Amino acid sequence: MKIAIKRYISYLLVIVLMLASIPTVQAHAEKKENVDVITDVVDTFEHENEKSQEAKDDYWSPNRSGNWGLAVNGDYYHWNTFHNEVQKAICEDGLINRELKITYGKNNDKDLQGKTGKADLYLVDDRSKIIYLWEVKPLSYAVDADKNEAGLKQLKNYLDSDPEDPSYSYERGKGQIADGQVVLVKEIPRLNDQIEEVKYVVDYFNAQDGMIYYKFTRSSKMYPAPKKAKDNEKTGEDNGENEDDEDDDNTITDIAAIRKKP
Repeated sequence: MKIAIKRYISYLLVIVLMLASIPTVQAHAEKKENVDVITDVVDTFEHENEKSQEAKDDYWSPNRSGNWGLAVNGDYYHWNTFHNEVQKAICEDGLINRELKITYGKNNDKDLQGKTGKADLYLVDDRSKIIYLWEVKPLSYAVDADKNEAGLKQLKNYLDSDPEDPSYSYERGKGQIADGQVVLVKEIPRLNDQIEEVKYVVDYFNAQDGMIYYKFTRSSKMYPAPKKAKDNEKTGEDNGENEDDEDDDNTITDIAAIRKKP
């Protein structure tokens, strides 16, 4: 309950800030555009929270995609990071796109009609007038029966909707996306003047039914932190040698986000 309240307070603050930054306009078209911008911001927050919640649900499964506790609490990744990195990797070639907003319509359940959702990945085939859709989920959504059913149901709700352009139709994505891999590496300062270089390998695979599942593994190595130049303790004088030194031991530095495809 407290989490839900905090979430909605954050939405309200975002909307207030957005409204404060938008000049007063008289034209109806401009007012509608401002409302659309705010709606898109809220939709984005909702979708990112959905990704994070799926990761948290995955955490409790015996078939979880990896060690979430260490990734989030020890290595300072967000719950939605791996999901987003999989999306980015798949979209690198420019053929597949991210985050298609879908409005539920007359073919959906009554409690969904008029609401919106976002398909994680989509491909527009202008020749055949088909828009292919995919959802990205952590590994337990492929193995646990209840999660698998929920993921497929979510995708079906998108497929049952009508595209904005009535000449197009939605279809379940198939083999247009190849299996692949994302590699994330970062350096993290640890105790006793040590640096841990942490590497996460995120593997994703296409289930050929509109679902993309991912899992991740971790490896690391420790090495001493670079020693800083010492002040002249005897004279207390600064000879200028330390001017360019960066002095923040708490900074987490991303070394690379290397994405590879088989």
